Amino acid sequence: MNALLRGTKSPFLKTRKIDANEFLRPYKQLLPDIVASAASLERALDLANALYLAFGNKGYPVRFAPPDQKLQRAKIEERETVRHDRKYGQYGHGTIWSPLRPTIAYLGAIPIGLVLTEMTERATMRYQNGKYVRESTLDRRQGRSILPSHSWTPEQDLPCGRFRAVAYSQPVGASRRERTRSPCAWAWLEALSGADQ
Repeated sequence: MNALLRGTKSPFLKTRKIDANEFLRPYKQLLPDIVASAASLERALDLANALYLAFGNKGYPVRFAPPDQKLQRAKIEERETVRHDRKYGQYGHGTIWSPLRPTIAYLGAIPIGLVLTEMTERATMRYQNGKYVRESTLDRRQGRSILPSHSWTPEQDLPCGRFRAVAYSQPVGASRRERTRSPCAWAWLEALSGADQ
């Protein structure tokens, strides 16, 4: 297990109040940059461990950004299919947790931010027994719905169990708007993560 991930499962699970269909929002802020639901946390930690070990084996140890460097995390898109509207959380605009400091590895003197995020997919929800549940998981009997056809069915972006690794860089002195997912960072991430598979 990579040293950065050792003992992190418990702090990730100590979370603010969330619905069953939301990402964890841990109270602890100095954790690796991993965004996952409770159902997918174990897999997320395994994927992050493999990624961090691959980077370390190539001479790029993964660590937290030093507090004196004031590096800012890039805005990460969690939606698998980007649409004009975002419907994450109970009312369609929930917040997604991010750590106090980015998780980084250095490419020479350039810090490359690393994020492992579970993706969301658009799903139809149905109100049942006082809460919204994913329509595709509801009980069906003999091809006929047991629910009334007139019940409320909003759509929501839900964690889906599939993950995306994101690498980003921010040139020294660049503003948040100038930060990009640079081709250099992408090529580096692809080369390192694919080398040991």
